[in-house]
Amino acid sequence: MPNLKALSLGGTPGAFVIGGGTNVRYETQTVRMVKGGSVARPAAQKPQPGRHEVMLSFDTTGSMYTYLESVRSSLAGMIDHLFATVPGIHVGVIAHGDYCDKDSSYVIKFLPLSRDKNKLLKFVKTVGRTNGGDAPECYELALSKAAFSAGWHTSAITRALVLVGDAPPHEPGYECNGYTNSIDWRKMLSELAKRKVQVFSVQCGGSSSAAPFYKTCAKSTHGSHLHLRNDADGIDSLKDVISTVCLRHDKRALKAHVAAVRRRCSERTSAVLQQIIQTTVVTVTGSSSAWP
Repeated sequence: MPNLKALSLGGTPGAFVIGGGTNVRYETQTVRMVKGGSVARPAAQKPQPGRHEVMLSFDTTGSMYTYLESVRSSLAGMIDHLFATVPGIHVGVIAHGDYCDKDSSYVIKFLPLSRDKNKLLKFVKTVGRTNGGDAPECYELALSKAAFSAGWHTSAITRALVLVGDAPPHEPGYECNGYTNSIDWRKMLSELAKRKVQVFSVQCGGSSSAAPFYKTCAKSTHGSHLHLRNDADGIDSLKDVISTVCLRHDKRALKAHVAAVRRRCSERTSAVLQQIIQTTVVTVTGSSSAWP
């Protein structure tokens, strides 16, 4: 019998891509020599942190831009804390205006899920404001990007979309400067639900016409409809809402985070955070059994 030595499939254990973009996982094996033969067994591997994915979507039109500015001021510290507390967390960002902003600023920009702190900071700190047009904004386009372009990974344990806005979406057939919208936001919610993405719809302000949209986003995906007033307290609380969503699967980290926030936040903010805590965490594998 040949003298077998430690075997490896080459390189560092991980993933590579073959034709067609298929991700292939592999592990390194070692061979333990025994008298009269050898027995292959997996090499000792360090436990890998579970992957948790959160997409953040901001309406950057008009007064809504102040919510993004508020998050900007504390983003570096927030990302440091989240990445240290949840080693497997991946964060992505969507920023959007409306179709009428195409020539003056932008309609939508997005950064897929990532653990690259510098990319996240640069995106949020440099994305500009938009103007918007009529009351509806292109939330249907943001939902489409979240469903199909976020980069959701098959190994994820939890997935969430924090959708921040104050207006309803456009319906199919809406026309603007030669563009006709063909995206049905209800179908996009169905796509997100298929991917087990819980939507935490953050409705800013008190628009009664917008409320049904945000409630439907939450209900369709087993998420939560969170209402923030369009004032200094509501704007400041958004960063705490985001952090709570990111930590909701980890009871110990969540308890410490909420205790710290409650020492300084208003009763209104505390009530919103409690909603997040009480929302059942849907896991990607076997998630149907987790729903209430």
